[in-house]
Amino acid sequence: MEVTRSTGLRDGSTCLVRLTIPSDFPAIAALRDHIASAESTIADTGEPTTPSLLGFTIAALGQGGGVALTAVRNDKIAGNLLIERDPSPVKRHVAQFGVIVAPSCRSLGIGSLLIVQGEEWARSAGIRLLTLEVFESNTRACMLYERLGFHSDGVRRNYIIDAKGTHNVVLMSKELHPD
Repeated sequence: MEVTRSTGLRDGSTCLVRLTIPSDFPAIAALRDHIASAESTIADTGEPTTPSLLGFTIAALGQGGGVALTAVRNDKIAGNLLIERDPSPVKRHVAQFGVIVAPSCRSLGIGSLLIVQGEEWARSAGIRLLTLEVFESNTRACMLYERLGFHSDGVRRNYIIDAKGTHNVVLMSKELHPD
């Protein structure tokens, strides 16, 4: 995968999206834990995400035909996207993704940039259906996904129970067509 640079962020700054590397793991783990504890936008397991666990997860993604992308802005981790390909032989055309963006970097276009770059990777890997799960209460993310062409496939009621309570999850998907 080619490294992509964007000067098109809303504040005029530059963002680099690249494959995640081991030196990113501590910052991504800290970002994930900060978002989980401070917001109700991703599940809060109550346990810290260790860099080694994150590294294991990312290595498993790569072995299973997935990918991890990192956005860097001003020499700091601004966001991360993980794409996991379905391991079933009859669903190898399907992948699920998750994305996080640092609170200080939101509304700049970094989430969109990560998702669009992830879609390009997915197309090149033969993935035809990209799916995600998002907390129903995370309306900002739902609107972003809809703007990028994802549609709702339904809601799983009371699907997540974490330290902050019970959460409904919206299932979303987008068909990817070869370029």
